[in-house]
Amino acid sequence: MVGHLQTWFERFKSHGYARRQPLVLLNGLAEQAESWFRNAPFWRRHFDVYLPNLLVYDGPALHRRINAGLPITLVAGVPSWLLVLFEQLRQLTGCETISQVWPGLRLVIHGGTRFDPYRSLFQRLLGSPQVNLTDVYGASEGFIATEDPRHGMLRLIADHNIFYEFVPVAEIDRANPTRHTVADLEVGVQYAVVLTTCAGLWSYKIGDTVCFERRDPPLLRFTGRTKYFLSAFGEHLISEEVEGAVAAAAELAGTAVVDFHVGPLFPESTGTPGRHRFLVEFAEPPAQLARFAAELDRALCQGNEDYAAHRRGNLTMLAPEVCLVRRGGFADWMRSVGKLGGQHKVPRMDNSGQLTDAMHRFFN
Repeated sequence: MVGHLQTWFERFKSHGYARRQPLVLLNGLAEQAESWFRNAPFWRRHFDVYLPNLLVYDGPALHRRINAGLPITLVAGVPSWLLVLFEQLRQLTGCETISQVWPGLRLVIHGGTRFDPYRSLFQRLLGSPQVNLTDVYGASEGFIATEDPRHGMLRLIADHNIFYEFVPVAEIDRANPTRHTVADLEVGVQYAVVLTTCAGLWSYKIGDTVCFERRDPPLLRFTGRTKYFLSAFGEHLISEEVEGAVAAAAELAGTAVVDFHVGPLFPESTGTPGRHRFLVEFAEPPAQLARFAAELDRALCQGNEDYAAHRRGNLTMLAPEVCLVRRGGFADWMRSVGKLGGQHKVPRMDNSGQLTDAMHRFFN
């Protein structure tokens, strides 16, 4: 009897998950057909979907907003795709700078890649010191860091339901690598990022590398991807060094880089050293491409002792070859491989040389 009464009362008990929880979905880019924005009817079958009052870039919606004279105060996205958006805005309106198109623009949030090669070009295109540039470090697996304006660096978000571990890059392929937490990591060391999350990831390597500048507060630099490196000739270059050298060379040569890719160019005969082949899309081609190449080589030598040793006397590696890519060339290549838009990015480095050769043939 007692059991039957208990079962009967259970029918009226309030359950914690009886009401569907609202689902808040945010995304800065929604060009892809599989994006949540275009599948909102599906999501509404299972959740109470709240659509924030944000403009999601889909072309026509942007044009309508411009024609109506409505303000835009914040823009967010991957730097390479923001440049595509800015260029389309300039062509559409005839304005020289984005601040002329959107005088109320005050914040550009960028992420997904190192910003150093883009900074000078963004500042020139935006055309106003009132527009602030803010870096974020987000990934599909979780939101990891955001820029702390007090320090001008990315700060690890330590209270966001993510447990962080940091594995020295030199140990990433070991069966039992050393695992560090924020409490015992070392400043100045290249680490691979490993996450455990409440969403179900367990000690998952997300493929990114970082370097901490401080431990308290935890300030870091995004330095690249574990798969992005160049060591075809023993030079041991990482993406942070290459991207920094490209940015420095562009500044000294008086130009700005939209995007680039680099890989090895292996010798075709014995006794001839190999070299790196850089495919570079400039905002405006430099007056002297040879100077850009020389400054690039010099910056790489200054930033990496192994590279400098291989370059000494042209014995084992020649100076880099720089090939011009037409404006919009990388976007055309991304479209040709089905990766235009969304969170896709141009692959910056290819240690095998095969992708570099295929891209070079595409551009020529």
